Amino acid sequence: LERMPDIRFILSHAGGTLPFLAHRIAIFDRMTRFQDNYPDGATAYMKRFYYDTALSGADAPLAALSDLVDPSHILFGTDHPYISDDVVAAETAGLDRFAGFDDGARRMIDRENAETLFPRLAG
Repeated sequence: LERMPDIRFILSHAGGTLPFLAHRIAIFDRMTRFQDNYPDGATAYMKRFYYDTALSGADAPLAALSDLVDPSHILFGTDHPYISDDVVAAETAGLDRFAGFDDGARRMIDRENAETLFPRLAG
């Protein structure tokens, strides 16, 4: 991320375990001899990633993710067509029920963030 700051990485499935482990990673990043490679600290770099919501429609992963990053770095995702329609619907319903996002954040997650990342696809 230091050498190629313009690359925008999208991590699937709400970043997997990364949001949950972010605090522990940040503790140890101050103890490594490689800190010159990431002078802003691990958390700052994790906040630069984008995260999709595929198969993450439960409170625990969404809470961990929203604690780590601003809604502007969260993108709607489903894993369709690789997962069945009923699972997609259940996960999307879970995302819709999550109390941690207001209407503005939901608009960003559902479409606006993707349009910002991929402006040629907007409209």
